[in-house]
Amino acid sequence: MVVLQSCVQEGSGSHSETCVASSHVDSEVICIKVEDVTDMKMEEDTLQVAEYQTALNEQEGLQFEGSRYSCDVCHKPFSLRCELRKHLLIHTGERPYSCSICKKSFSDQGNMKRHQRIHSGERPYSCDVCKKSFSDRGNMKRHERIHSGERPYSCNVCSASFNRESDLERHQSIHTGERPYSCN
Repeated sequence: MVVLQSCVQEGSGSHSETCVASSHVDSEVICIKVEDVTDMKMEEDTLQVAEYQTALNEQEGLQFEGSRYSCDVCHKPFSLRCELRKHLLIHTGERPYSCSICKKSFSDQGNMKRHQRIHSGERPYSCDVCKKSFSDRGNMKRHERIHSGERPYSCNVCSASFNRESDLERHQSIHTGERPYSCN
């Protein structure tokens, strides 16, 4: 597992090659170090820099409504510390969860478990109307729009509506003149 830890260096000298991000305040360089550890539990002080950045964001008016933490790399706000910890894996590139069958790796355990349903054939979600089953809850919810008639994606030019965002995006090329597909 990768744990983010902070280091503080005085002056404007260069800082460690292992730092994935830094904040410069007055004469201090605050860095995030990436270190491999075997303990799966993150210690409370490992997000010291992210919390420091959150305090800076508050001083600079960058704090977002309802969020207490923000990513030191991209400044994305989070209301829960565990959400920030999960997000930080995007920047480190770490994918600690891997499928035992095909070895595909994931940064999130839930995504890995969803993926494993491909191999097991498990389809725990079913439509109340037609009983069609799905391996993913989101796909079931999208399917249910067929029965309900819900079309939440509307074109801002002609008000045509769609039950899938990808259908709206394809439709919008009519208005832009974009032709994303070519003949062979």
